[in-house]
Amino acid sequence: TKKDPFTDDIIPFEKKAWKKAILGEQLPDTCGIILKMRQLEHRELSERATLLGITQSSVSTLLTRARHQLLEQLKRRNQQ
Repeated sequence: TKKDPFTDDIIPFEKKAWKKAILGEQLPDTCGIILKMRQLEHRELSERATLLGITQSSVSTLLTRARHQLLEQLKRRNQQ
């Protein structure tokens, strides 16, 4: 499978932090579902697209959007 530099090079405690963040933050429904399917369920791109009834390109776009939204939420929370 293709290496995903976003997650494959992250050390274990960082993966746990991402899991906790994904589960604890509110993301728009589809973005949140896609992020959970990728990060927690380790589903392939084609599988996520098929399950959601959308194109692979849309899944990729929504995944990028979800990651950015999650990072922004975590940044805001850390500034409080």
